[in-house]
Amino acid sequence: MTLNELTLRASHCSESDDEFWDDPSFAILLYIPSCLSQNYTVIDVDISDHREAEEDMFRVKDTMRRNLSFLQRAAQFAMGVRSKQCAEAFERVHRSEALVTKLQELACVTKAEAREKIKSSLRDLDENFLVMAGVVRKKVVCVEPTSGQITLDRIGVDNWLQIRSYLKVGDVLDEPVAECQKAPAKRRHVRKRKLEAVSS
Repeated sequence: MTLNELTLRASHCSESDDEFWDDPSFAILLYIPSCLSQNYTVIDVDISDHREAEEDMFRVKDTMRRNLSFLQRAAQFAMGVRSKQCAEAFERVHRSEALVTKLQELACVTKAEAREKIKSSLRDLDENFLVMAGVVRKKVVCVEPTSGQITLDRIGVDNWLQIRSYLKVGDVLDEPVAECQKAPAKRRHVRKRKLEAVSS
């Protein structure tokens, strides 16, 4: 189970009272923004009567907006949208009960059907991780080995799932750090013309 909602009620005392500064809810509020920044499943936070911490509440609300966006994309993934953004969101929140509720709402399915969609989508993500993370376009195909080694495309599902357990969609960068690509076509043409000019 994951936490989806958080409610915190403050005691009714003024800032001039010593009791105000000892109020546990106020102390908790000071830490909530930084703690929630690493949480992707909480979608509703209700903290009342702490006007002194309005700036902190703005940060909390920003996190809630982010989490709701992740929840929406995760639901889209469970409904068949296979984009990298949706896959990453689904991976982060697939254990959340809020995703089950969201799927019931969007897909008009029962709770059991929503859970089955999540289970099926998780299996699809695990087995086709490299495609959905954008590492390969369609499937993994390795060069035929010359000395009998086992290649990645032949290790079997169980072995692959062991490797997959150490990987996250977010680990795969959209832009490679270093590119080892052939020169652009335009440059190749320029080089070809230069070689022809030299040879003539």
